[in-house]
Amino acid sequence: MICKATPKGTDESAVLHTRTEVDEEQCFCTSFADYDAVPSILDKTGDAVILETFPPDRLTFMDLVGELSEIGSVEVQHLSLLEQQDDDICDLETVNVSVLTDLERETLEWGIEQGYYEQPRDVGLDEISEEFDVSKSTISQRLKSAERKLVSQTVG
Repeated sequence: MICKATPKGTDESAVLHTRTEVDEEQCFCTSFADYDAVPSILDKTGDAVILETFPPDRLTFMDLVGELSEIGSVEVQHLSLLEQQDDDICDLETVNVSVLTDLERETLEWGIEQGYYEQPRDVGLDEISEEFDVSKSTISQRLKSAERKLVSQTVG
């Protein structure tokens, strides 16, 4: 349940209280709370809500996107990497992931989830090519293309 209070004047008696029943399984708010990623609503158009959030790490972000995908359609438009320079200053790098094809995005996401980018790697090109039912060279080219698109945005 959500309770919203809206001031309608200067005295306390002029506050409008609204209570709205929400199906917990269809509400994205609890997902953000579960992953310690407070959302900010940037825009709402039609049935779409554009949110910004800062989860604590990449794996938490991926888990959050997975859970939100069970509730409705999710599209990641931009990823930003916060790099700590010292105790108080962060560099913000924004990456537009919409430049990736669906296959590039799916392959990258699967590779990240399975540990392709870990040191040492948990999976290799063999396992990824098997998952997507294509050759190792196709997977290698797909990953390099996606990596090039994303890296060129951050390096220049």
